[in-house]
Amino acid sequence: MQSKIILMLERKSNVYIVDDDPSIVKALGRLLKVLGYNARGFPSAQAFLENSDMGDEDCLILDITLPDMDGLLLQQEIKKRQCTISIIFITGNGDKQLEKKVMDAGAQGYLNKPFDEKQLINLVELALK
Repeated sequence: MQSKIILMLERKSNVYIVDDDPSIVKALGRLLKVLGYNARGFPSAQAFLENSDMGDEDCLILDITLPDMDGLLLQQEIKKRQCTISIIFITGNGDKQLEKKVMDAGAQGYLNKPFDEKQLINLVELALK
């Protein structure tokens, strides 16, 4: 009697990176791909909105300071579109008041640049559970 082996392919989670610093997008993209995620980077909020297939089960690593629309406005736009994508904010110009604001608005995490890769990975893993 032969038994059939059924392989279930687990859907890789999408992690989007929106940052106007190409070196951050590239570095985070590489890190996330090594960990098995589908990572895609965007240089602006508008590029993300126009070219991503964001879903409720995905994660967004989002810089607060962007050239066209800041991260806070993008967070609001995503809510308007009724998407519950998990958002982790990263910033080089943050403070406790800003952190409280984004967390109160539903962000999954907040990190000041430069941040430890392990902290980011932990936040991404939590956000995707």
